[in-house]
Amino acid sequence: MLHKASRRDAASARRLAEFHGLGLGVPRSDATATAWFALASDEGDLEAMVYLAASLREGLGVPCDPAAAICVAEQAAAAGYGGAARFLGSTYDDGIGVPCDGARAADWFARGAELGDTLSEFFLANILFDGRGVDPDPTRAVEVL
Repeated sequence: MLHKASRRDAASARRLAEFHGLGLGVPRSDATATAWFALASDEGDLEAMVYLAASLREGLGVPCDPAAAICVAEQAAAAGYGGAARFLGSTYDDGIGVPCDGARAADWFARGAELGDTLSEFFLANILFDGRGVDPDPTRAVEVL
């Protein structure tokens, strides 16, 4: 896997990053994991882009940079990855590195749902039911699910 990852194979680089992030068979290292996620992201791996965004948002192995995290995740969402839209929705819903913004969170969860991400549907339904940043709409919340 290291050989393929070193030759810029995105899937191998992402998997190697996951191993380093969890310490599976290799020493656990956020910095090494983030470097491999960055390589896989550069090669267009949308899932790796979300992992990279999380590393940037949380400062895992790199300086904390919420603005860069948003930028990377927005690129993955624009490329059609629902998990990236969910990441953005959660970022705004929880106010991680950005001000809490329920309306923006709802927009991103709706985008994730449109892209087929079922967890985005669940989170959107919760926001609609609770009325966090949007008017409460239990009927639409049930419809989303």
